[in-house]
Amino acid sequence: MSEAAVQHTLSVMATCGMYDGAGEWMLRVGLPAKSGVAGGVLAVSPGQFGVGLFSPPLDPRGNSVRAVLACERMASRFGLHVFHDATAGARAAKVTERDGVLVLRGDIDFAAAELALRLSRKHARATLDVTGVTRMHPVAERLLEALDTMQG
Repeated sequence: MSEAAVQHTLSVMATCGMYDGAGEWMLRVGLPAKSGVAGGVLAVSPGQFGVGLFSPPLDPRGNSVRAVLACERMASRFGLHVFHDATAGARAAKVTERDGVLVLRGDIDFAAAELALRLSRKHARATLDVTGVTRMHPVAERLLEALDTMQG
């Protein structure tokens, strides 16, 4: 898809994708999303990931009760609200692997930490070089702590 199409789609999802609950959704969850009357919800963390959930029954607004609750909890736990940190994305994260060393640079967020975890699966005892990290998002820190737990 073109960048313009993605921007337009996410804008529509953010403003009306959750029917009459769109405003409350953006306040509580803060991710562009689209629900369907069959019980599905698709939410997007722009530039990071998308998640699809399916679970009838629906609330009075036509959104899946369980999917909405799951997204609320996920957004809260991982700090995913798009307006949570106005500086997010200002200093792009970079994760590379070199001879068993995972080199992290810039602002490490959820997506960068998840990439580091995936890359670490290639090496039994991967080490982290965080000397170039300018900011570590709290959820990224928790995810990277899991790396220590998996190896320890």
